[in-house]
Amino acid sequence: MNALIARISQTFVTYFPAGSIKQRFARHTLWSTLGSVAAQGANLLGSILLSRMLGKATFGELGMINSTIGTIGLLAGISLASTSTKYIAEHRSENPERAGKILGLSLTIGTIIGGLASLLLVVFAETLSVRVFNSTTLTPEFRVSGIILFFTTLNGIQLGALAGLEDFKAIAWVNILRAVLVLVCYGLGALWGGLMGVMIGLGAANGVLFAATHYLLNRGCTRYDILICWRLDSHELPILYQFSLPSYLTDLLVGGATWLGNTLLVNQADGYAEMGVFLAAYQWRTAAMFLPAILTQISVPILANLFGTGDQVKFRKVVAGNLGVVFLITVLIAAPLLLLSPWIMASYGEGYAEQAHVMVIVMLTVLITSLGGVIGSMMVSMGKLWQLFTINLAWGISFVVIASLLIPQGAQGLALSGLISYGLQMMVMFGCLVYYWKKPWNRDKV
Repeated sequence: MNALIARISQTFVTYFPAGSIKQRFARHTLWSTLGSVAAQGANLLGSILLSRMLGKATFGELGMINSTIGTIGLLAGISLASTSTKYIAEHRSENPERAGKILGLSLTIGTIIGGLASLLLVVFAETLSVRVFNSTTLTPEFRVSGIILFFTTLNGIQLGALAGLEDFKAIAWVNILRAVLVLVCYGLGALWGGLMGVMIGLGAANGVLFAATHYLLNRGCTRYDILICWRLDSHELPILYQFSLPSYLTDLLVGGATWLGNTLLVNQADGYAEMGVFLAAYQWRTAAMFLPAILTQISVPILANLFGTGDQVKFRKVVAGNLGVVFLITVLIAAPLLLLSPWIMASYGEGYAEQAHVMVIVMLTVLITSLGGVIGSMMVSMGKLWQLFTINLAWGISFVVIASLLIPQGAQGLALSGLISYGLQMMVMFGCLVYYWKKPWNRDKV
C-alpha cells in the first residue's frame, strides 16, 4: 500500500510540478468540484422534491421569484464580484495594499446599493406581483425575497474576492454549507408553510452563508497581508468605469434579457406551468455546466495574474488548454443527459415527460455556451469589458426578438430562443478569440 501511495505521489509530482500552472489548476479544480457537486446535487434533489411537494404551477412561481432576485441582484451588485476577482488576483502578490483598497471599495458600494435595491423590492413587491407577473398572491413572497437579495449581493462580492485570492478551498466549504442549508430549508420550509415557508428558510440560510463567507474572507486576506480598507480612495474610482461599469452592464443585459424571456413565458396561457417545465430542464443545464463553470472560474484569477505579470506565452497556453478540456468535459456530460432526458423530466412528476424535448434543446445550448464562457473569461482577465458588453448587447437584442416570436410555443419556444441566439453569439466570440490570440499585448492597466 505504501509503495502504491508513493507511486501515485510521484506521478502527481511529475505531471503537476510544484508552483506550476498545472498544479494550481489541479488543486483548485479538486476543491471547486467538491463544492460544486455538493451545491448542484442539493439544487437538483431539492428541485425535484419541491416540484412534487408544491406542484408544477407553484414550482414555476418559485422559479420566477428566483429569476427576479437574480436579475435585481445583478443591478445591486454592479459586477463588483468580478471586479474583486480580477484586481485582487492581479495585485495580491505585488501590491496587497491596493488589493485591500479595491476590496473595501467593492464591499462598501455593494452594501449601499444592495441595501437600497432590497428596500425597493420590499416596497414595490405588490406592484411587481400584480402588474408584472399577473398574480395577486405572490406579494408576501416578493417582500421576503428582499432579505435574500441583500445577503446574496454581498456574499457574491465576498466569493469573488475569495476567487481572486485563489482560495477555492474556502469557496468549496461555503458551497457544501449551502447544499446542507438548501435541502433543509426546501424540505422543512415546504412542509411548514408551502412557498412562503421555502422563502423564509432561504432568507435565513443566506444570512448564515454571508457570516461564514465573511469569516473565511478575513482569514484569506490575512495570508496575503491584505487589510480591507473601508475608506474610499478616489484613485481607485476609475476602476468602476473601466471595469465594473461594462461588466455590470453586461451582467445586467444578460440577466435582464433572460428575465424578460421568462416574463413573456409566464404571461402566456398556462404560463406558470410552462415555466415549471422550463425551470426543470434549465436546472440540468446548470448541472451540466458545473465543471466547465469551475474551470472558467478558476481561469479568471490565474489569467489575470499572468496578465498582470506580462506572461503572454503561458496566458495563451492556459486559454488553449481550457478550450480543449471544457469542450471534452461538456460533451461527456451533456450527451448522456440529452439521451436520458425523458426519464429525468419524468422524475419531476406528472406532465413533465411529455416535454422532454425542452431539455434536449437546453443540452444542445450547453455545448455552445460552455466554450463562450472560456473566451469570455479570457476577455475579462484582459480587461476587454466594453468589447464583451457590445457582444452581449447584440445577443440580448437577438434573444428578445426571437423569444417574442417563438414564445407562443411555451417552454419549447423559450429554449429555442436561447439555442439560436447563443449560436449567433458564438460566431462572434470565436472571431474575438482569433483577433486577441494574434495581437501582441498592449496593456492599459488601471
